[in-house]
Amino acid sequence: MRELGKKIYGHDGALDPEVSYDPPAAKVLPAIWHTNRACVVSSLVLCEQFYPQLFSLKTEDHCGDLALESKLLSSAIGKEVSMAELDKIGERIFNLERAIEVRYGRTRAEDERMIPYYEQPDDKGIILEREKYLRLMDEYYRLRSWDPKTGKPTREKLEELGLKDVAQELEAGGFLS
Repeated sequence: MRELGKKIYGHDGALDPEVSYDPPAAKVLPAIWHTNRACVVSSLVLCEQFYPQLFSLKTEDHCGDLALESKLLSSAIGKEVSMAELDKIGERIFNLERAIEVRYGRTRAEDERMIPYYEQPDDKGIILEREKYLRLMDEYYRLRSWDPKTGKPTREKLEELGLKDVAQELEAGGFLS
């Protein structure tokens, strides 16, 4: 599992149930990866139960074909799309969605509104630890290149993703950090 965590998410503790909050990147990197990939899977109109293929019993390392979506897209459009390009597409879609949400009032404060709900024990007695979770949010925003105080995407991130016009619109409306 450590090898798969390293291969898929870039962190060997990502799939280790003993790693809960520390280091924060161990849990934040999978959240970012899956959110970006979910945007791609939805855009390609693929089954979310089948894609992405993380695991396989037919490979020596038990890792599925992480590039399957890029292969499908490449085949459909007749142009090679690498896995890195596919990841960037997902990141662009998610940042565009976030920009739309920000324009309609979404902030870090809104993201934090769900915390009290998870501070109640679930059916297994698991309780969200607020301070640790807030550190995870800080790391999530940092790795997303969003403003950690507001949860808004930065101009630099939007421009990096080819969304300069979106950054300009957010800035004109007073929504850019």
